[in-house]
Parts: sequence; structure tokens; C-alpha cells
Amino acid sequence: VDVAGNSDTASQTVVREAIDGNSPSVTIGLVSDSGVAGDRITNAPALEGLVSDDSDITSLVARVNGGALSEVLDAVDGDGSFTLSGDRLAQLNGGDLPDGELTVELQAVDERGNLSEFVAYTFTLDTDAPNAIFGLAPGFDSPPVGDGETTLNLVTLSGQTEAGARVVLV
Repeated sequence: VDVAGNSDTASQTVVREAIDGNSPSVTIGLVSDSGVAGDRITNAPALEGLVSDDSDITSLVARVNGGALSEVLDAVDGDGSFTLSGDRLAQLNGGDLPDGELTVELQAVDERGNLSEFVAYTFTLDTDAPNAIFGLAPGFDSPPVGDGETTLNLVTLSGQTEAGARVVLV
């Protein structure tokens, strides 16, 4: 009411949005654990995972072995699943992926600014074929000894290779 006695009414609707205080969740693993299942040793460096949250994910960053963080949100599908190929991992590592232990870290951010914890996944890349050295056992090598030939029908072979390697004779 003003000094002249005029009055007016006004109304306003206030909508309160629920506050999302939950951080995104990130899971990751090898696409192919080419060694013994679960040993995290592979010859095929590719990772797959899932990023999920109640809100939309606006960023997913990754790094290899503590390097610089790089955006990888473009690898995330509509359902939150993602794959980081060997080429992508090499790019994140600055150009190549050496054999040995590698640690990939990921962190997601949702549209409300909630950050996930860094999720680290460590695996061993082994792209070198094992070196197998073998030949006729000394007692089965017929003269001239050392030529790798024998006249025997049944022989014993001896040799060595990388520990845990499977040897197949064909």
C-alpha cells in the first residue's frame, strides 16, 4: 500500500532443485587380460570402464604414470561406458607405451562440480615374446655332437624360457 492508499498483490513461484552432493563413480579394467586371468598382465594395452553419476558427467580426465592430465570425455558413450585404446593410452603417455608396469588414473566431474576421487588402475604391459632356447638333451644327440641331429626315434629335449611361459612344440 502506498501513501495514497493504492495496493497491489504479487506472487512468485520458487522452485527448489535437489542438491546433488554425490561424487561420480569411475570403474576401470583391462579389455583383455591376455596373461593368466586376473594377473593384470597383458600384451594388448586397452582399458574399458564405466563412469556414472546422478547428474551429467561434464569431464573425464586421465593420465598415465603421473603425466599430464588430458580430457578423455569424448571416449564416453551415452550409457557411461568408455574404452581407452592402446593408441589413446600411448597419446596420454606422450607418444608410446613401454613394456612394464603402467598406472592409469582417471577423475570425473559432474555438472554440479562434484569430483570423483582419482581412480588408479595398474597393469603390466608385456609385448615381447618369450625367448625359448631348447635342443636335444646331451644324452640324445648322436655324433657329431652339437649338430642338433639324432638317429634316435625317441628323444628328450632340454631348454629354458621366461618363467611362467607356456611352451608348445609343433
